[in-house]
Order: sequence, then structure tokens, then C-alpha cells
Amino acid sequence: MQRGAAVKLGDGELSTRLAPLLLDLVQDRTRLGQMAQQAASLARPQAAEAIVDELLRLGASHG
Repeated sequence: MQRGAAVKLGDGELSTRLAPLLLDLVQDRTRLGQMAQQAASLARPQAAEAIVDELLRLGASHG
């Protein structure tokens, strides 16, 4: 997925690909670490607060 932070599987792939993928990730600590770093780089720690602020702003303008 975005920047290698995740792996996307379709519903039809879950029964055949999920377990092997998880085993591969558990055994490949380097890849797992890279995925963790990429996920952390995408994090938005203040996202919930920003969403609430925007909703309050929109509510005030409509009401």
C-alpha cells in the first residue's frame, strides 16, 4: 500500500494468501521494521483533534 506501510489483500485472497503473508512478515524482521517505519511516517497524531475542529467549524457556519 502507500509507501509500503501495509499489504492489501482482496476478500478472495484471504483464505489462500493471509497465513503465508503473516508467516513471511514474522520471519522477515527487516521488512516488518520497514513497514513499521513507513506507517509511523504516515501517522497524523493530531488527526482526531483536527477532524473535531473542522466539524465544529462547519457546524457553526451552518447553524
